[in-house]
Amino acid sequence: MLKKFISLILSTLFVFCTVGCKKADTNDAGYSLSDADVWVMASSEKVLATQNKSVYADGATDRIVLSAAKNEYESGQIIVTATGGKELAFTVELSDLVNAKDGGKIISKDNFAVYTVIYSSVTRNYHANGAPTGMYPDALLPQENAVEYGLNTVGAGNNGAAWLEFFIPADTVAGDYAGTATVRVGKDTKNVPVSLRVYDVTLPDETTSKSLFTVNAGQMSKWELDGSEAMYDKYIDFLIKYRLMPSSVVYRGNNSDDGIAAWARKNLTYVRDKGLSTVALPMYTLKKDGYAYQVPDEESFVKCVKKLAEVSLTSGIDLVEKAVVYDWYIDEPFYVAYANGRVSAYIDIVYAAIQRAQAELKADPAFDTETGRKIVSSAGRIAHIITDYFDEEPRYHSTLDASGKVFSYADAVKSKNVVLCPKFNGYRSAQQRAPYDDGLEKWWYTCNEPGAPYASYHTDDSMTGHISIGWMMADYDVVGNLMWVVNKFDNDENPYGFADAGTGSNGDGRMLFPGKLYGVDGPVATLALDAARDGNEDYELIKILKNRYAESGESADAFAHMMGSLFYEESDVIGGYAEYETAREILLQACEAAFSPAEFQITDIEKNITDEKVTYKVIARAAAGAEVYFGDSKLDGEQNVYSVSKSLDEERNYLSFTVKKDGYEGGFSLDIGGKQQIFEAETLTDADFESESIERGEYNADDGYFVLTQNDAMKEIVFKHGSVPNIDKNTKSFGFHLYNYAQETYRLKVYTYYSGESGRFVSVNVELRPGDNYIECTGFNTLNWARRKKLNKLSFVICKEEQNGSGKIDETGVAGNFGIGRIIVYNV
Repeated sequence: MLKKFISLILSTLFVFCTVGCKKADTNDAGYSLSDADVWVMASSEKVLATQNKSVYADGATDRIVLSAAKNEYESGQIIVTATGGKELAFTVELSDLVNAKDGGKIISKDNFAVYTVIYSSVTRNYHANGAPTGMYPDALLPQENAVEYGLNTVGAGNNGAAWLEFFIPADTVAGDYAGTATVRVGKDTKNVPVSLRVYDVTLPDETTSKSLFTVNAGQMSKWELDGSEAMYDKYIDFLIKYRLMPSSVVYRGNNSDDGIAAWARKNLTYVRDKGLSTVALPMYTLKKDGYAYQVPDEESFVKCVKKLAEVSLTSGIDLVEKAVVYDWYIDEPFYVAYANGRVSAYIDIVYAAIQRAQAELKADPAFDTETGRKIVSSAGRIAHIITDYFDEEPRYHSTLDASGKVFSYADAVKSKNVVLCPKFNGYRSAQQRAPYDDGLEKWWYTCNEPGAPYASYHTDDSMTGHISIGWMMADYDVVGNLMWVVNKFDNDENPYGFADAGTGSNGDGRMLFPGKLYGVDGPVATLALDAARDGNEDYELIKILKNRYAESGESADAFAHMMGSLFYEESDVIGGYAEYETAREILLQACEAAFSPAEFQITDIEKNITDEKVTYKVIARAAAGAEVYFGDSKLDGEQNVYSVSKSLDEERNYLSFTVKKDGYEGGFSLDIGGKQQIFEAETLTDADFESESIERGEYNADDGYFVLTQNDAMKEIVFKHGSVPNIDKNTKSFGFHLYNYAQETYRLKVYTYYSGESGRFVSVNVELRPGDNYIECTGFNTLNWARRKKLNKLSFVICKEEQNGSGKIDETGVAGNFGIGRIIVYNV
């Protein structure tokens, strides 16, 4: 024990002498702007320290252009490349932003902050997402601390970055604002223009999404050299600033009466004063007769619910409505072979505790008031979150009941408050999403997986991948997001230096860094955390839009999905920063238009694929007296409802609306793609396909398909049609009809291969149902073609998924006939 203690002290001293020791500021040390290239990139793109500017040529610019709602945070970034063959240092200073029409209206620079980006090393790509290895932007260290410790430097030939945070106060007047970011390199300065469009829509202070993000108190104590409740509070306060909720507001809780009372009071403080949206009920366990394992302590659970209810009644704030229980004692049953009946026993005991707590509250005369009855009702709807999938998902182990039979969650979801919380890949199709609709609310989570093509918070994932989580939650009505830990570091020398924390992914569980090493009193944010807040703010904007439509008896679901489909498809991320920025701009414009005097709303969007072409039909409504234009044409509506159609018959096609009323003029333009090309199936030949699984192929004039007869080999079918080599950065969509002549559903995976990167990439992973299926590969225009260079081949696999004896899903080949129909390609 003594040796371990001495080792820990020496290790800690070594960390602080090698990582956190202060260095002299070299800001004026013999270099100037002639040694640097100062440029700007959208904050929704990660710029590696070790990549050439040419990789980002499509987005690199000389000015910061931002759009935001009121009461929102928005970010920008300035890149400084050391081009003079030597290391240099830089700083950035922000000015006030001044209204373009009224110079007396400003957004004070007191609302802004500058951070220096600290990079982490990625030496291995775990998820075949096409991302390179190298130095990734990661931690966001306050600039003053970076200067103090000599970390505002850029190595020769590398990139450095300043991360700029802009907060837009709720009382800001909508309009256009301008200012500057002054970059200092040595004794030279350069002004970078900053422009900001503030839309006339305000984000609520309240966070309506729920989340459980765990702060590892042991890691906090180790790296901050402070294991106090006050330091823990700094961590959870920091999360809430980013609209993420901690998995507990209490550091060292216990199930004594005093401990439970303190826990309830602290939750009240955080809900009332700090915006906590999720109250995590603690889970205590005990050894109970009749069970061979620890089970939930029903008495403690009931006490927690009742005390929370009492505090709710006294305060008039329904804390129980925000309460959930995350059952980490039966975490990930699809990975862990728990004892037979353990999962079902936990479900039964927790549900019995919920029912008992509700019954005891209902019997208490103090709760026989309007507020009290609401609290009692909330007590019966406490969600019991279990990180698991429905049974058809891939799993290593089946969940078994006490008799050894496979346990089904279906009844528990419908009647026992169970909320199954799958990873993001559990939402990859409408059919897979459907079972989760039956419960109280919907949750999902991520950890070391899934990786590409799904979203994540991994260091080598895109910012769009991080942000899209909030969009997909709003799209699919997922209310809760769970993250196993936010401050996990395995490296004992430098938690900042290496993205691989030993979890089988880069940056998993590292969304906060310890500030102590660099003089910060509390945690340090990351790009992933900043992007998570962007996604959560966008979630609130989408909810605002949906609620506004609902007030008119309309639905914004189709429109919201259409916007999101610019950069994600199902739960796959298909777009980059440009597509996200476009979608977000449309979202802001749509919110402003919906709340404007014109009350403009897109109530339905229908995409039709006919024998002739792809056509979008749009239904919109506006307030009486509003003028509505589609392109340059003024529309005539019937009872303020407007219908337009647009086919992909021009080189570039848009759904462009402008609305005017009572001095307001606004609208948006949604890019729906370029001119389509159609290749008929009758032009296909055997030479267009190559695979050991194909026995023969021939065109069937009766039904218009080129029919492939496949044996049961699990081999890729390489598609060698002449349309494939032309796929490049200008291709928005490559689609084809695939007819399944069988009466059962298979799995179809479409792969792409590129000359600039090794390995294959998943373009489509969908169910192939009986009959005609239209398969659409999108997102080619969003790829980094500077890295991928050229598409070498496109292939697909048709297979069957079956659960084997150990509970895992096996893929097997299938034999049968499959028809390739019309191919439709259109460009951006």
